[in-house]
Amino acid sequence: DMIAIAISDLKRFVETNPDAEKKLRAFVGRLAQFQFSRLGWDARPGEPEEDTELRATILGCMVYAEDPDVLAEAIHRFQATPPEQLNPELRSVIMTAAVRYSGDVHVIDRLLDLYQSTSSSDLKSDITNALTSTRDNGAIARLLKLLSDTKTIRPQDTISWYVGLLRNREGRDATWRWLREHWPWIEKTFGSDKSHDYFPRYSANILATRTQLDEYREFFTPLKSSPALTRAIDMGILDLSGRIELLERD
Repeated sequence: DMIAIAISDLKRFVETNPDAEKKLRAFVGRLAQFQFSRLGWDARPGEPEEDTELRATILGCMVYAEDPDVLAEAIHRFQATPPEQLNPELRSVIMTAAVRYSGDVHVIDRLLDLYQSTSSSDLKSDITNALTSTRDNGAIARLLKLLSDTKTIRPQDTISWYVGLLRNREGRDATWRWLREHWPWIEKTFGSDKSHDYFPRYSANILATRTQLDEYREFFTPLKSSPALTRAIDMGILDLSGRIELLERD
């Protein structure tokens, strides 16, 4: 778990450097290979609970490493099994691999339809994680339009979709722009809700460039007059400034 957290933080350092990112992916693949060979895809009878929980982490590392055999198997499992029947421990990893790497234009439609029809909150969460990882600009634009469609995405789930798209490097600029353009809708929808300050808070946790820091300051500073947002914005500026200094230094 600690290694996985370290890998997640290291990804920030290579986002703008394709050569370094390629090396990090390869390193993560080598690091996870032993455990992947030991655990495989399927649980063995009587295996320790720790192994069952570790499998998803290791497969996530192998997907990040873009191991061709792992990607092929994940896509095969997605195509061969209805998502609701996939192993819940591995479902998010499998669906994410299918969304990012299958090249099947119908995957987005299939998962959106299931998202609207299922009553399972766990399945909805896994679908959100998978869909917001898409690398397709057209799909990103489509998902951003749905953020304010409360018939498709309930307001209590909007922040999860927003955070997922903002974490997605391919979708970050468009998602950050969406927030600033749709702030009146956010105010109207969440102004009296305790999740109101999630938007500046999570934005600061994910944005990572000096340009974005300048945009964050410019957009949110006038909103500090709202007592519900003041602390989140002040902490956001400190958090974002510190992260940028760390990224630039190291």
